Amino acid sequence: MKPKLHILKVGGLLVNDAAALQEALAAFAGLAEAKLLVHGGGRHATALAKQLGISPKMVNGRRITDTSMLEVAVMSYAGLSNKKIVAQLQKQGVNAVGLTGADGNCIQAIKRPVTDIDYGFAGDITQVNKEVFAALTSKDFVPVLCAITHDNNGQLLNTNAGQSKLPRLALGKLRALCASLKSCKRLSCGRCVLCTSTKRSAGL
Repeated sequence: MKPKLHILKVGGLLVNDAAALQEALAAFAGLAEAKLLVHGGGRHATALAKQLGISPKMVNGRRITDTSMLEVAVMSYAGLSNKKIVAQLQKQGVNAVGLTGADGNCIQAIKRPVTDIDYGFAGDITQVNKEVFAALTSKDFVPVLCAITHDNNGQLLNTNAGQSKLPRLALGKLRALCASLKSCKRLSCGRCVLCTSTKRSAGL
């Protein structure tokens, strides 16, 4: 029988609502099978940038990641946002491990080519290292992935978690493991594995 791996994408709206996030993670923790969580956190990155005197730039809803904004993104996504989620899952008895794509070389990307718009250090995913995730989940670790990847040449990249190829790649690269892919921007979306496993129906 094929092993089950639930992959959940959590949007920035949920990440930035502490009460809703705690409820969502409690439901996620209740899933019996192996699981993996991918999260965003763009709102916190934007707020942090402004606190540091950096003006975030967006084009058509996508972030322009210059050198300064990349540093902010790493601090926010791989730092505070990721570790808050890891800590909350540990509280729920889930042995979560916070990761970027550089850790264990688990996700490689290339710098997005410049066309009409230069997105800076934005990354488009090219490879998912399924062996890393298989090894972690086989030992009952739960990977928690943020939106930072790398190019295997020493450069970190900002990969938009909401628009990234990770879920589609995961379905292909982790085909031997994957049982379901779910996405949740808010706990009341009514579609994801969290919403269908809780009784919450009110909007956030």
